[in-house]
Amino acid sequence: MKRINEFDSALESTQTAYNSGICGLLLKSYENTIEAKNELLDICDVIWEHDYDSLIRDMKKYGINEFTISSTFSTLFKAVQALIGRGCTLQGMKNVKDRFPRWTGGEYDLHPALLMKIK
Repeated sequence: MKRINEFDSALESTQTAYNSGICGLLLKSYENTIEAKNELLDICDVIWEHDYDSLIRDMKKYGINEFTISSTFSTLFKAVQALIGRGCTLQGMKNVKDRFPRWTGGEYDLHPALLMKIK
């Protein structure tokens, strides 16, 4: 994933991230994506209802037009439906790397993820 200076600056400290005005889920997902060396932003955490609007708003603001969701939380379908209602489309599936490499060999396991686009 391409580095985003505003996100890197916000993540310098917990206090800065909290006060940045950027969706917390987006910042955490960005941080995880960079660590995993994934091509697209990957959301591997729960997407809470209170995050829907700010997540889409901030992805548009920072030019993130495509992302994946690899989380398997119990209300995943509800969240995907809410994101579709906010201008996203479900494009299919894509494999993404796990956040941490295997402790033996250093390779990253692959996991299936939903591929989403923002209109």
